[in-house]
Amino acid sequence: MVLFGGLSRPTPDPAALLGDTWEHSEQPGQPTPPSGQPGQATGPTLQELSIEPSQVNIGAVVTVTVTLTGPAPAGGLQVQLTSSPPVGGGLWLLTVPSGATTGQFAIEINATAMPGLVTVTGTLGQVSKSATFNIPSGQPGQPTEPTLQDLQISPPEISIFILRQQPEAVIATVTLTGPAPTGGLQVQLTASPPVLGGSALVVPSGATTAKGGFPVGIVPVTAGPVIVTGTLGQVSKSATFQITP
Repeated sequence: MVLFGGLSRPTPDPAALLGDTWEHSEQPGQPTPPSGQPGQATGPTLQELSIEPSQVNIGAVVTVTVTLTGPAPAGGLQVQLTSSPPVGGGLWLLTVPSGATTGQFAIEINATAMPGLVTVTGTLGQVSKSATFNIPSGQPGQPTEPTLQDLQISPPEISIFILRQQPEAVIATVTLTGPAPTGGLQVQLTASPPVLGGSALVVPSGATTAKGGFPVGIVPVTAGPVIVTGTLGQVSKSATFQITP
């Protein structure tokens, strides 16, 4: 209170002078709200993606594990999974349950998958993580078309006289590494010297062997060895028979 000529006058309240500014100024010991939106929770994001095992055969399963930076909120979180090249579909959704930080998903490697390195990528929002596994080549269970295993010629020796009487007296037998698929497989036959025509043996569907006579005498036949070669795809097998005088 201030005295003026014997009269008293109340001293102004500092709070009243400052008004709202006083009420909103920082108080000693009072925490300052963080920048951004106070109280707004930040959702977890994708921290890691791993795959087990690192090598797997056709028809087997790999397990993808994702790890978040924090617990998934109510309702869980979905991580989109893709593979390159595509295996077992190539696109999946992995759900991390509410309150959990990890989730798993099993991917079956289908029969159309090719041998080699496969990359699986997980995406949550703007964050992606990747890991790889390998499909080895020449593995059990991988569907492959059979190829030529063996070629036999009989008889091992034949005279020119018999060939002139029976041009197809020489018999070729081919054996495959497995049953021929639907429609069969055709093995091409050639000879050196070129005493054969354009001959071929067809192995029927489901069979592993085929045999048949092929014409000898396309060119003048002379005594000596003849090498017969059977070819199926990239594989060739040879056998020899002797033409005697």
